[in-house]
Amino acid sequence: MQALALAIGVILTLGMSVVETIHHAEHAYFDAAIMLLTFLLVGRVLEQNMRRRTGAVIGNLAALKAETAAKFIGPDEISQVPVAAIHPGDIVLLRRGERYAVDGTVIEGRS
Repeated sequence: MQALALAIGVILTLGMSVVETIHHAEHAYFDAAIMLLTFLLVGRVLEQNMRRRTGAVIGNLAALKAETAAKFIGPDEISQVPVAAIHPGDIVLLRRGERYAVDGTVIEGRS
């Protein structure tokens, strides 16, 4: 609806300016209409660029998210479980280079 109102306003402004120019009047608003359209077009282009960049960053973040974790079930038993199945107090094995979406404290090894 806003685009329609804007289009009608710009068309009326240009039409009025043409009539004013034909009658040799002092006021013509070609520059205002063109400047408004230019600002809107530049705004749309910038918005599309930012949306594209944001989408790429979100895709990269989603690719880093781990789906499963290595959880200690027993003293010598490790099982791959979904990250959603990790609860406070569980012990998780984190190997070099792995990423898990869990918070915790390092019990053994280095961080």
